[in-house]
Amino acid sequence: MEIEILTFECDQRTFGVRARCVSEVLRAVSLSHLPQAPDVVMGVVNLRGCVLPVLNTKRLLGLQEAEMRHTDHLVVVDAEHVLFALHVDRAIGLTKVQSDENYDNSASEQSARFIDLIAKTQQGIVQVLDPARILSNTEIQDLLRIVSSTTATEPPAS
Repeated sequence: MEIEILTFECDQRTFGVRARCVSEVLRAVSLSHLPQAPDVVMGVVNLRGCVLPVLNTKRLLGLQEAEMRHTDHLVVVDAEHVLFALHVDRAIGLTKVQSDENYDNSASEQSARFIDLIAKTQQGIVQVLDPARILSNTEIQDLLRIVSSTTATEPPAS
């Protein structure tokens, strides 16, 4: 079985997410602060009237963090009907892998909980993230509550 993934770079390492989970890829923009948000949330962005939390992917993966640059990308993902964006250094492109090229997860302890699979690609070894496992159900509910209360009081700038 063939699986299509969007590959991206964070801290000079290649990661991916299944293409079916990707809504779109955007150039980085200024974010609005989200009060009371978990540390992993960098802020929010208003995408055509939809307020999206932007997660610090490097922090999630235990990588060296850096300030957002204008050349960075935001990968908008759908985690079981909850949209959020992953801040990445650079979206690379779509890659197809065969299921027989995938092998067991050997990710770091910090990121292992949300790694879907690890695949061999032309770019090398790619850890494929599962957006639905990045945040727990409780974290998602808390984040949605915070986003909706912020939206009601003060719309973020895009």
